[in-house]
Amino acid sequence: EVIDRNVNILMPAPHESNQFGHIRSYQQSGKPNFIDCGPRQITGLHNDGREFPMELAVAKVGRHGKREFVGIARDISDRLKTDKALRQQNELFNAALDNMSQGLCMFDGEQRLIVCNERYASMYGLKFEQVTPGITLRQIIAYRIENGLYDYESPDDYIKEKLNWAS
Repeated sequence: EVIDRNVNILMPAPHESNQFGHIRSYQQSGKPNFIDCGPRQITGLHNDGREFPMELAVAKVGRHGKREFVGIARDISDRLKTDKALRQQNELFNAALDNMSQGLCMFDGEQRLIVCNERYASMYGLKFEQVTPGITLRQIIAYRIENGLYDYESPDDYIKEKLNWAS
């Protein structure tokens, strides 16, 4: 349905005129606006008249000595719905985490902190701002040793004792 038709049939007003304005501006100045700058989100127009969120990437191509443009358009409705649902789940998770009376943390396989609550930080004598994602368990232990909260020479001494205790 779109072959040999103007691309503006895919966009509602005023977006369709903006696309050509960007292309004309690029052709005149040579300075990228959204051409060759990666995808951006705009509003698309379905053939039944419904508007939907669309990702559009436009690049210049040379063909037969003539400068032309190629566009890739993608309906991102499902992705935006998924993103919204994930944000809502994260908000619920963070609310539950923040309201726990116990300290809770999660580390990845490399002992880097993924998430923790404020109670966890205070249990270890840390300010919540110090316990950022990516900090290692070794760094947390080192901080406690430096501040006299553990009576060990190094994080390794602490870890060796805990591993011996657990076995």
